[in-house]
Amino acid sequence: MAPRLLVLEDDDGIRASLTLAMGDEGFDVDPHAGAETALASVLAHGTDLMVVDLMLGGLDGFTFIRQVRTHSHAPIIVLSARTGTDDIVHALEAGADDYVTKPYVVREPGRSAAGAAAASGACLGHGRCCPGPRGAGQGARRRSGPRARRRRRRRAPRRRAGAPDAHRVPAARRAWPSTPGGC
Repeated sequence: MAPRLLVLEDDDGIRASLTLAMGDEGFDVDPHAGAETALASVLAHGTDLMVVDLMLGGLDGFTFIRQVRTHSHAPIIVLSARTGTDDIVHALEAGADDYVTKPYVVREPGRSAAGAAAASGACLGHGRCCPGPRGAGQGARRRSGPRARRRRRRRAPRRRAGAPDAHRVPAARRAWPSTPGGC
């Protein structure tokens, strides 16, 4: 099942583009224009991740973040036109986990959301949260062919089991441990 992503954005165009982009990233998107309806949705259905704008009509994004934090520990990514250091610090102190400023590249919130989902244990099911030995996802294709075989042959010989470095874990495994249950 795809992780549930709540999008809170009052601008119709931005909300529509985020909904499409995040749907393409593998999320089940729940878009909202107002903080009151978004808060009701979090309380009723829960969510795995939230993308929140700060400048909203009615209840502002800071208040929404503080209120939702009393009920949910899902990661919150702020997507806002406010670029001041005070606003960023205030949002992070209110309970946000990441801050992306507008204008943004469409893939930027997607990468932040995928990273936050992986950190929270939610799996997108396409290998992006469980990287393999070289940092490529489990769904990534292994290179084959004459060039790849020559490259593999040129590598240094493997150490035998009793060698001093045999206990070391590959760097990619230390940096990206696989999630519980895997993809």
